[in-house]
Amino acid sequence: SATLEGNGLTRLTIDPTTSDDFGTTAEQTFTVTGLVSGSPVWVNPSMQLPAGLGIAGVRVSGTSTLAITFVNLTAAAITPSVTASA
Repeated sequence: SATLEGNGLTRLTIDPTTSDDFGTTAEQTFTVTGLVSGSPVWVNPSMQLPAGLGIAGVRVSGTSTLAITFVNLTAAAITPSVTASA
């Protein structure tokens, strides 16, 4: 989890789970204390994502809850080898 800083920026370390089949999307939620439901949000990974893994969308799905939709564009399951920071 993470806490929203006074300037509106935060660094969140996440460990996304895998997505199984080609074209599969999966929304995963992460706690970010201070987020307000319905607020705009941007996510920029601090590292390159594994080949074929993409971010299809991000939103604040509820109070203090960040939802990120991941997409798998490969023919196999993707298991991120490292924890990503966003």
